[in-house]
Amino acid sequence: MKNLFLLGGLLALLLFTGCEKPVEEPMPSTFNHDQWNTLLKKYVNTEGKVDYTNFKDDLPQLDTYIQYLKDNVPTTEWSDNKKMAYWINLYNAFTIQQVLQNYPINSIKDIGNGDIWNTAQIAIGDRSYTLNQIEKENLILQFGEEKVHFAINCAAKSCPPLFNKAWEEDNIQQYYTDRATAFINNSTYNIITNNSVIISAIFDWYTSDFGGTANLIPYLQQYSTTTIDNNATVLFSNYDWDLNDQKTATPPPPANTLSHAKWDSLLQVHVNAAGEVDYASFKNDLSILDNYIIHLQNNAPNSWTANKEMAYWINLYNAFTIQQVLVEYPVNSITDIDNGDIWNVRTVTVGGTAYTLNQIEQNQLLTKFSEPKVHFAVNCAAKSCPPLLNKAWTESNIQQNYTDRTNLFINDATHNQLTASSIQVSKIFDWYASDFGGPSGIVPYFQQYSTTTINNNATVTYNNYDWALNKQ
Repeated sequence: MKNLFLLGGLLALLLFTGCEKPVEEPMPSTFNHDQWNTLLKKYVNTEGKVDYTNFKDDLPQLDTYIQYLKDNVPTTEWSDNKKMAYWINLYNAFTIQQVLQNYPINSIKDIGNGDIWNTAQIAIGDRSYTLNQIEKENLILQFGEEKVHFAINCAAKSCPPLFNKAWEEDNIQQYYTDRATAFINNSTYNIITNNSVIISAIFDWYTSDFGGTANLIPYLQQYSTTTIDNNATVLFSNYDWDLNDQKTATPPPPANTLSHAKWDSLLQVHVNAAGEVDYASFKNDLSILDNYIIHLQNNAPNSWTANKEMAYWINLYNAFTIQQVLVEYPVNSITDIDNGDIWNVRTVTVGGTAYTLNQIEQNQLLTKFSEPKVHFAVNCAAKSCPPLLNKAWTESNIQQNYTDRTNLFINDATHNQLTASSIQVSKIFDWYASDFGGPSGIVPYFQQYSTTTINNNATVTYNNYDWALNKQ
């Protein structure tokens, strides 16, 4: 009996322990973006460029993170910060996922016929969202936070850089401020001076999110490290849709690499389409012009292509001319400077040699390259001079600019009055007749470009030259 009792107790113990519930692995107690944070640190550099080539190997991990987001839809209990961080991370992760699924590509616009923002969709909860819907409905409209534009990334070079950290509930407000400040003060995206700003097209496309056109300057003033006047002019830069790819990303140019970007920006701000200069406002940016000329002096031509060298000397001629006018401004005419002989008196040093304006025009351009259209490129700051182009001359645009500026000047009745039997033309064709084939070459030269038919035996006379300053 005793043995039976012991056996029964043993069986009862076994049955009790056999029915005990197994211990489960604990689930994460809090929602987080750790997976995404790890991927960003691994494949995105501090400039926001993405190593898509290697990221593609971890596409499954990215897919897993996006599925994690799908499985953890925002609820009413979430704070606004937590919801915003969720949608920002989803937008950026989904964008990269779409790029990786189609990589290699040159631009995100190569996907979805250039409209990926309205074609690609992701299911969250009981509905599907496009990228535009995430941005506009779930972020901008719901939270009224314009700094979202500095948080989401469209995988293009001109987009505010992709942050290489995940956005979280506890860091989002600091990140908003940091990213807005970094973007606005980055000259790659925005060129800001006291009296003018050339800013990202984002401020144009989404003007209403920043309080409307009248509020753009006040908005920039909140974050800019440069003091901006309340009446500063506002222009918008072109958008570069090339992929923000580390592999194709152009490294920052060395300090001694030639660039006409500063000059181009100054021209766009202070020179109108008619070639008239706002010298009063330009004078506030004289220090920027000074720095550009120093940049040219530090980058003397050296075994360059003809187009690159001609563009260099044209830009230097025009920039140095404006610099000298600004130093003396206000003046009524450039002939008020140096007793009317500024072209032979003032010099700029390049490569150890001091050049006057006449030496740049005659020796470094006309004699060296035998291109008479130089006369329609250099500008003497007078009303009768061929208008100053409000863009910088470059190696890539110089030949087209030559043709365009020649056609424009010759057919401009302000400078040349043309009929079939007679032409009354700019004094430039008298002073520099030899550059156009001599006196007998003037009519044939005009016949090449004139929209008016000109007879071979048309008479030629010359207009008086107006030396009044070419100011707005």
